[in-house]
Amino acid sequence: MGLLTRANAMLLRPARTWSDAAGEPAVAADLMKGYVVPLAAIGPVCGVLGGLAFHGDSIFGVNIRPPVRTLLVTAASSYLMTLLGVVLAALAVERLAPLFGGARDRGQAFKLVVYSGTALWATGIFSLYPALGWLMAMLGALGSLYSLRLGLPKLMGIEEDRSLVAFALIFLVIALIAAALSLLHSVVLEALDAPLWVTVTV
Repeated sequence: MGLLTRANAMLLRPARTWSDAAGEPAVAADLMKGYVVPLAAIGPVCGVLGGLAFHGDSIFGVNIRPPVRTLLVTAASSYLMTLLGVVLAALAVERLAPLFGGARDRGQAFKLVVYSGTALWATGIFSLYPALGWLMAMLGALGSLYSLRLGLPKLMGIEEDRSLVAFALIFLVIALIAAALSLLHSVVLEALDAPLWVTVTV
């Protein structure tokens, strides 16, 4: 199934799409290259464009915004952290599923994590307008978590009565991965010594 067709299906009818995806063959590298790489780029690219198009906050009548170098470095680092996060989350799902009677299946785990991310990555387009981007990202994250909850029993073979506890544990692990990668992202920005803000005209 094509990228746009699958992404649209995941956004509009996730429950039925998970049933279709469950029986499809999956190779982790193909999912990363054909789905995650293009979709995860939406937010960083739109973030750069939005940062260039709109002034940042206004303090005492002076507009401030990040310099171009900071926008580019932040976008690149954020993008790489997302790709790494998907891999780590999928490996975690693969290891945790058997604890709840599920299958230890790497292909299914990658499908679950990759397709669950659709809502979050799709809302990255709202980063074109920075003031709205963070709010839509939060809504996208909630949509992705809902999708993960729906897909977990279908893809990993976990019984429905155990899937809620499994989801809670997986959510906790993913949250820890996200926190660690956020810290690494900050370290990268600090190491590259990218200035945070530049003042522009009043």
